[in-house]
Amino acid sequence: MKRRKLYLGIIILAILSPLGLLATGSAWGEWTAKQVGKQVGFVPKGMLALESLWYSPLRGYRLPGSGNKLLHVGGYLLSAAIGIGLILIIFKFLAISLPDDQPNEETKNDLKKGAEHK
Repeated sequence: MKRRKLYLGIIILAILSPLGLLATGSAWGEWTAKQVGKQVGFVPKGMLALESLWYSPLRGYRLPGSGNKLLHVGGYLLSAAIGIGLILIIFKFLAISLPDDQPNEETKNDLKKGAEHK
């Protein structure tokens, strides 16, 4: 049941992601080197060196050739779905590859003590 609520919350957040289209300015952390320079007065050397390293497949969250606002929303939803999917795959892989250790008695006692103090 808890997992179902988690997935429902993630889906709701993904559906709400196009609300960013209503905001003015740029998204936090998605600035170009030029925008950072305007905001803080200088551009870090590492940012200049790495700026051309990566280009997003959905630049600006837009589907290719989409001037249509509805397709722009589709780009946001597709980006959210891809990001969520990648995160789920990574964590599933980690869960499979890490050992499934059961807590020993000392850990169980520590957990009980922590619960008593709350």
